[in-house]
Amino acid sequence: SFCDHSFTDSKSNSFCSATHTACIKDRLAAYYHWDDEQCLQQAVWVAEQNEFDLESVKEWSQKEKSLEKFQIFNDKLNID
Repeated sequence: SFCDHSFTDSKSNSFCSATHTACIKDRLAAYYHWDDEQCLQQAVWVAEQNEFDLESVKEWSQKEKSLEKFQIFNDKLNID
């Protein structure tokens, strides 16, 4: 994992969320630009296992002109 979950204070939780969000964007970038399905699955796995900023990912996806692929990612998520 990108983040050491032994930290419990709010600053490190925010860092974890930001780091997970960056990791998801990195994986989605490969999916968006090269149609790499494995990277899509990795992004889904990271998203399902960790806190992240979905709205930030959506806004970034729009800037990447990849909202259709973002929707595919979003539809695959099984988040409670």
